[in-house]
Amino acid sequence: MIVAVLPFLAADQIDPDADALARWLTAGTAAKLADAVEVQQVVDPVGFSAEAIGGAAAALGAQAALGARIKLGGGAVEVSALLANASGVARAEWSESVPLGSAPQLALLLARGVLLGLSEDSLAPPETAEAEMPAEAVLRLARAASLPDPNELLALVEELPAFRAPRVALLRAAVEAMGGERMPEHLAALERLVEMRPDDAEALLALGDYRAVHFDEVGARKLFLAARTRCTGGSERCSCQRSRRKACRCSRARRCSRPAIRSSTCAWPAPCASTAAIPGARSLPPPPPPISAKANPTSKKRSAPKWRRSSPNDHGAGVAST
Repeated sequence: MIVAVLPFLAADQIDPDADALARWLTAGTAAKLADAVEVQQVVDPVGFSAEAIGGAAAALGAQAALGARIKLGGGAVEVSALLANASGVARAEWSESVPLGSAPQLALLLARGVLLGLSEDSLAPPETAEAEMPAEAVLRLARAASLPDPNELLALVEELPAFRAPRVALLRAAVEAMGGERMPEHLAALERLVEMRPDDAEALLALGDYRAVHFDEVGARKLFLAARTRCTGGSERCSCQRSRRKACRCSRARRCSRPAIRSSTCAWPAPCASTAAIPGARSLPPPPPPISAKANPTSKKRSAPKWRRSSPNDHGAGVAST
């Protein structure tokens, strides 16, 4: 299955914070969906309607497409999402307002809602419980991730060690920068991240990939084996099997047959020769289950998006509650 993710639209287009938040949530949702299905991430904005969203899906050869509108104000984020198939028929929609500190959870909730709306319940990521981030830190994170600014992301990792979102954004930015002109500054950020968090398996794997790209097979081998040791030791939410090679690379856009839409495919590249030859580099254990709300009483667990699915009688004109 192919799902297209359209650029989320900021209700206030002149607000830089709202625009950065929309772009950050777009990338995050695409990355979460790419863990389960093939994703086409569209570059150019598309109208927020079932017809426009469905037209984008059809142009990209996708079975469905997701669009969303983001409104920021009063310490809250209001999200309106719409899922449509390639025929321009609304499959599901969702609207909810959450505190700004809960914004980092929206990408996972949206991805889960999309898969449930497509009746792919078995592929939907599990619900997780996370504490709210400070509101100002969320805005800093959105701005840094949308640029991206690896130094600011690293600063947020250092200031907020208990939160995953800054580290995830830094690792994603490093993957997207690989092979580009900004690779040196991301390499420096990864090296500092590993110094700060020597037991972080995902950081070790990301730095190992950079070492392999620079033909440092000895250094890459050491990092990959160190990451395997950390995974075996039960690192919290260690997702090593996916994180090393299942990186959603959406930085290189290509133009599809419809001139108004550019897309980039989130593909799973095959292991390169330098890493495939490393003994044990591909035999990592499965990640442990996510921490539940009971295990973390201070966290706030948000419910999955309450998508409303369209009925066969709607013909795209409306959405009926299930």
